[in-house]
Amino acid sequence: MEILNEAEEEYSSSDGIGLSTVKALLDRGASIAVCGVNEKNLADLLRSFLWGVKSKHQDYSFQRLDVVDRTQVKAFLHATKTRFGGVDGITNIAGVIGKYFGLKTFWQRAPEEFDFVMNVNVRGAFNFVAEAMTPGSLEGGSRNIRLNAVLPWIPLLG
Repeated sequence: MEILNEAEEEYSSSDGIGLSTVKALLDRGASIAVCGVNEKNLADLLRSFLWGVKSKHQDYSFQRLDVVDRTQVKAFLHATKTRFGGVDGITNIAGVIGKYFGLKTFWQRAPEEFDFVMNVNVRGAFNFVAEAMTPGSLEGGSRNIRLNAVLPWIPLLG
């Protein structure tokens, strides 16, 4: 797959699957806008980032962002489009499984944990899709939106 000189937006990119996706995009020549909620992970990623930039045509940006806040999502999308002159793809890999996943049965989890998981995994995905599909948001560049679920299954009975 050849990606040279494309601009990608990458959400939740500071560790795990997001970090691996960032590295793969860089290896293929993409310019990327990276964001995540964990400032320490973003700072660590930024410090080690230049190894992946192979071409003077590649550009990148980093920003802290909470996927639950639609205003932040909209601002990030606009800033990325402005910086790169368009967006060729969006990848949202923000996802959480909860503090007690695998440690407590489903019915033992607090409502606050449920709210946190649903806000990040569902509301966060909704915010990106809704903002990206708003008429005029991604004109002249974006071809696709990719979302990634945290897990295809969650054992409810522990």
